[in-house]
Amino acid sequence: MTKIYQSKDQCYVVVRSRDTSAHIARLGPYQVDTAGVILAAAFRQYGADYELVVEPVELESSPMPPPPKKGTDEWYRQEARSHFEEGGVIEIDHRAEISRGDAGGAYVQAWVWVDCDMENKSDD
Repeated sequence: MTKIYQSKDQCYVVVRSRDTSAHIARLGPYQVDTAGVILAAAFRQYGADYELVVEPVELESSPMPPPPKKGTDEWYRQEARSHFEEGGVIEIDHRAEISRGDAGGAYVQAWVWVDCDMENKSDD
């Protein structure tokens, strides 16, 4: 069964008649952060006789896959992402290598950003 999800990034601007609520136009899709500009332009074009409504774009998607089983490579990757990943600082690839240890855990390969402008600090 396909589910419908609403986009958090895109929207439509819908123009309706104030008198009859009849659908006049559907403008878009637009990025959500520009919706205010689009509303102002639509108001200038259609005037006060029309109602302007922002509606989210609906996306079709397959059902969510079940979560990975505990102890699998994908489970370790997801756990590492949820506990340690910080965008642009520490990132874990979707195919990151997993190295299982003897103590019931694993090492997960990660990318760590090192800025070339970092000061060299010593612990004297």
